[in-house]
Amino acid sequence: PLVTLGLVVAANNARRAAEQRAAAAAADAASAAAKAAVEDTQRAVEEISAQQWGKLLLCLLIDIGGDSSFLLPGLGEATDAIYAPLEALSLNALYGSGVVASLGFVEEALPFSDALPTATLVWTLENVFPDSKPAEWLGVGREASAKRKSSKGEDKD
Repeated sequence: PLVTLGLVVAANNARRAAEQRAAAAAADAASAAAKAAVEDTQRAVEEISAQQWGKLLLCLLIDIGGDSSFLLPGLGEATDAIYAPLEALSLNALYGSGVVASLGFVEEALPFSDALPTATLVWTLENVFPDSKPAEWLGVGREASAKRKSSKGEDKD
């Protein structure tokens, strides 16, 4: 029994030490990944042009316009029927993406969904996370932007 107890204690101590090493390695890896993500995001924000900051202002105005229907109790949802196509046209003009325009139209036309800042979220995907899957799906990622620029005859920078 004492030998068995000694073996159990030794195995337990070895397991705890292995768990502590694994936890420390996982914490180090998570910390490094978080640091890299912060650095990538900071770099992306620093690379945003003045034109893109102006585009953000337009996006904020589009989203505020959609949210303003909440200021008219009773009439708010009726004004969305007018504002939904305007938002879709604006988003299509800004992003050249039918998917984004359709998403903006549906978001604005559906009752009680006005609080979603669609234009601003798409701007964030386009400028801060251009290589993400959602940006690719919406047609605003790095590849889509390069295609639009080349079709307009603009340089990539």
